[in-house]
Amino acid sequence: MERSGEIGLALISGDRSIGAGVRRIELRAGAAAERQVSDDEQVLHELGEALRTAPAELPSRVAALQAEVKRLEKEAASLRQRLAAGGDVRLEEADVSGVRLMLQRVDADEKDLLVFADAALNRANGNGVAIVVGGRNFAVKVASPLAERLPANDLIQAFRQVAGGKGGGRGPVGQGGGIDPERVGDAFKSVQDYIRTQLKAHR
Repeated sequence: MERSGEIGLALISGDRSIGAGVRRIELRAGAAAERQVSDDEQVLHELGEALRTAPAELPSRVAALQAEVKRLEKEAASLRQRLAAGGDVRLEEADVSGVRLMLQRVDADEKDLLVFADAALNRANGNGVAIVVGGRNFAVKVASPLAERLPANDLIQAFRQVAGGKGGGRGPVGQGGGIDPERVGDAFKSVQDYIRTQLKAHR
């Protein structure tokens, strides 16, 4: 090589100290550098597709996502504090053929209802069903050992047949909305009846 210009495309891949006041610059040049550029462009393209953002706007998009994560972390911390303090929670319980069925009425957003359901099941020692109602929304969570006999979706249908609204679930978890809050008590009794019937059929 007679001239440095013959190197073509060159990318700095690193540098390190090799002595007092002396650093070694490491380059990726020629075909290797071109492959690196191509790989980087592919990564940017995939990130843009995943975030539905133009590559040039990725830094601002990532910054916005980081801010959203921080906001959600604060909300989660606040919710955990409310759960620990037991604030804004009204609890009813029923023993249905040995299953602990819990109904909680809470002052919380729809997205937080399953968090309350998880906390309720933690108190049931793996043998419970939690229904959490917040306004016109509700969530159902079934302890894993019971989920095969008492699928959340079936419990939701028993609940909404009385309380109205829509909803569904899969396995041990489900959610719904549009219910009549005035009919929640009767809907709770409907779920009790369903559980008794189901457990009797599976004996």
